[in-house]
Amino acid sequence: MPDQPPPDSGLLYGLDDRLPLGRAVLYGLQWLVVFLPTLTMVSILAAEVLGLDPAARQAFFQRLLLVTGATMAAQTLWGHRLPLLDGPAMALIITLAAMAPAGLPAIEGGMIIGGVLILLCGVLGLMRFLAGLFTDRVVGVILLLIGLTLLPYLLPLLLGQGPAHPHGRPLILALGLGLILVMALMFHFLKGLLQSLSLFLGVALGTILFTLLGLADFSPVKSAPWLSLPQPAFGPRPDFNLPAALTFALAYLAVLVNSLGSLYSVEPIVGSTDTDRRLNRSLILTGLSGLAAGAAGVVGTVPYSASPGIITVTRVGSRYALTACGLLVLALALFGKLAAVFTSIPDAVVAAALLTAMAAQIGVSVEIIHRGADKLTSRDYLVVGLPVLVGTLAGLLPQAFLNQLPDALQPILGNGLVVGLVLVLLLEHVLMKEKKK
Repeated sequence: MPDQPPPDSGLLYGLDDRLPLGRAVLYGLQWLVVFLPTLTMVSILAAEVLGLDPAARQAFFQRLLLVTGATMAAQTLWGHRLPLLDGPAMALIITLAAMAPAGLPAIEGGMIIGGVLILLCGVLGLMRFLAGLFTDRVVGVILLLIGLTLLPYLLPLLLGQGPAHPHGRPLILALGLGLILVMALMFHFLKGLLQSLSLFLGVALGTILFTLLGLADFSPVKSAPWLSLPQPAFGPRPDFNLPAALTFALAYLAVLVNSLGSLYSVEPIVGSTDTDRRLNRSLILTGLSGLAAGAAGVVGTVPYSASPGIITVTRVGSRYALTACGLLVLALALFGKLAAVFTSIPDAVVAAALLTAMAAQIGVSVEIIHRGADKLTSRDYLVVGLPVLVGTLAGLLPQAFLNQLPDALQPILGNGLVVGLVLVLLLEHVLMKEKKK
């Protein structure tokens, strides 16, 4: 029997309600508009840390769209079967950035191994044994680290650093900070669907402003074909090694947390049940997405937790609206000229939008850490504070210092998210384990 929305949900369409074709396309476009800024920002950030040229950026973006669109459609039809966006996992972006010196083949190999582990978690139903690891303190620290360990990669973009301006440009920084403030104000004062589109509007406004000031380069758009497949269609041959495998295995723990939280967040909105089965099916497809992403040389996906707010605003809880969105993402991958437009958005605009999004995530992480507790104890301060500080410091270690370490340790100790995650698990469950009352 299909799940039905709660009687007081006010939804126009419930979880399993099929939509007329026209409305499915319309609602799918609505989700796509909300989703595109995130896809664009992740792609540009990954391309920047990998040092890709404009043509390679475009191909990377197209391959990312193909993996993301196929995963989202499959998740809504056969995976979690919920109205959830599935997109590139920020935890994996951080790991990709930290491992960039090792090269894309090593990243691909690690992504594939991480995908296999997630796949096994879903097939064997291992999440019921792992769920106890992810207390509120651990989850809050992971979310904090995702925001803070991105800063070393966002700062050069926000400063406008490049071959022509190795020390950055004050004008770029001023415009970026102003854009952050504008997006924050839009998110605060706009209501309903417009609030959900704050990042999209901010990216559009920033791109127009930078173009008018001659600070944007859209020359790759002219030479890009209207219709094209990504060239090359796959990344280089993966290289499997232990450091990359271990690094991505630990990063995928954060993906597990995100998956679990996203499924729980949408349950009360659409009245879904049988969460354990949905989670296992979701993990299977998330693992397959990791395999596909590794082969394509892009980033694996994860269900996003932003979906409940959009469902509440649009009053459309049907998973088929997200199926339509996934198919539209797939179609978008074939339009080479549009891909060139999105990948030509100025880096500083992307950095400003990501910082705005991460600011909201910092607030959510603080709320989660304090959830269910009258007040935090001195133990809580250390369990939360030490991993956040040490993880952030690990993300700031210069490559010249890391080069002095054994090759096997460099990708692990240089990844602030992994360092902080391991430390918070050790403190929470081993070294400073809370005494049973």
